[in-house]
Amino acid sequence: MKKILVFSDSHGYKEGVDLLFNRIDEFDYVYFLGDGYGDVEDYRNAFPDKVEAVLGNCDRYFDGTTAIVNKVEGVTFLLTHGHEYHVKHTYDLLLYTAEKKNADCVLFGHTHYPADFYQENVRFINPGALGNAYFRGTYAVLTVNGENLVHEQFDLADLQDS
Repeated sequence: MKKILVFSDSHGYKEGVDLLFNRIDEFDYVYFLGDGYGDVEDYRNAFPDKVEAVLGNCDRYFDGTTAIVNKVEGVTFLLTHGHEYHVKHTYDLLLYTAEKKNADCVLFGHTHYPADFYQENVRFINPGALGNAYFRGTYAVLTVNGENLVHEQFDLADLQDS
């Protein structure tokens, strides 16, 4: 069984990123889905085998990739921010890409809204936005056990209160 911390769209809210990384020992992997790439840079360097990050539309000054395919136990993930796939308007291109890469689950951001749904046989999960003036900070925790994937959604405020 593996646990994965997933968040996106920190937009310079380093304090929120630090709150999440205070719990890094609880997770096997951490996936950052773009728009705040610099917010996780120190953690990517400190934990290169644990932290994966993709570039978002606000990360144009960083070198990196906009998509990663990872297999954790029996689940293949496609990690992306989503802007290149026009996820604010349609999921068709992202579905096509996921099917082409044999991904079981797409992890994406960009819309700032948490989501968990299926299109065709592909699961789509968006952890929402960690740092945004208009939305509460949210993140996700995934538990992978073989081919079974459990998604839990959390508010950052719950960590701030503890």
